[in-house]
Amino acid sequence: MEWQPEIVNGKYKKKINSATGKPFPEANWVWSPQGLISMHYPEMWGFVQFSNKIAGKGTDHFQMNPEEKIKWVLRKIYYRQKAYFREHGTYTNQFDRLKIDEPELAGIQIQWPPELYYTPSLFEAIIKSIDGRQKWTITQDSQTRSYN
Repeated sequence: MEWQPEIVNGKYKKKINSATGKPFPEANWVWSPQGLISMHYPEMWGFVQFSNKIAGKGTDHFQMNPEEKIKWVLRKIYYRQKAYFREHGTYTNQFDRLKIDEPELAGIQIQWPPELYYTPSLFEAIIKSIDGRQKWTITQDSQTRSYN
């Protein structure tokens, strides 16, 4: 976020729009599009991939970590649990109440539906791989974790 500054009496101040009497609006800019004006959604931040190639001297195709698709499914659960809580005053362990369709994860096989656990003020959602060796979780504070 960047404001238009001006120096008044040796100090920086927000520049005032003389037509409105209010500061000019801030300029919101980021290096990757987020789809909304808010830096408080780290799940919407871009990814960086490093390369040994010199800039302008070739390209590398971006390789997304396949687990990010599973984390996005977990975030959908997070958003739905938060909406459910706003409406009912509690979280739910009944997955069908969240109305989330089984995702297509292109080669990643998971057990569906996820497991849900809750207390009056907490929840955890767990997605497991088909063989049960890997699991991915999200909690009411939006923290995602993976376990092998």
